Amino acid sequence: DRVTKLVLPYIPKPNVGSAHAITSNFSTFVANPQSTYEYGFKGDYVFNEKNRINMYYGVGQFSSPNTPGFAGPLAGGGEPSVNYTRNVRLNYNITPRSNITNQLTLALNEWNTGQQAPGTWAGKSDWVGYLGIPGMAANLKTEWPQIVINGASWDGGGGANKNNQHTSILNDSATWIKGRHTAKFG
Repeated sequence: DRVTKLVLPYIPKPNVGSAHAITSNFSTFVANPQSTYEYGFKGDYVFNEKNRINMYYGVGQFSSPNTPGFAGPLAGGGEPSVNYTRNVRLNYNITPRSNITNQLTLALNEWNTGQQAPGTWAGKSDWVGYLGIPGMAANLKTEWPQIVINGASWDGGGGANKNNQHTSILNDSATWIKGRHTAKFG
């Protein structure tokens, strides 16, 4: 079969157990370290004994090379992923009386993540066309199509993706202490 002749050279040779085993005959030890860069600033200001404000601003970047367990194109192209975070917090505290406090919080959170599209392998940018599999549609032409042989599955990774999540929080809470009792509102 033409497709089989084109696919077989990309399937890794067994490296554990019996060379004749059909499944569980390949093991890999790939490290995917995650790089983390974070910094933040926090500031407090006391206007007087009844009024204070504090602010926090933090930024983070987390990345991984996403190295596949075996060489592409079967396991994808090792497209790195990157996550960015940004957090802002602003708190205002007022104490109108010694037994009553109020805290107003405003928070903005941002989380952006993404992964690049699979790259070309061996100079091929259209694997479905190269393999000659009519009717097969990978997410992207550069992506190896999912092929299952006797339960073993190879899938050339996902397509490019991007996920952005943004949240904002407004919270107001008050605490009132009367004798041995405490009441919280918010």
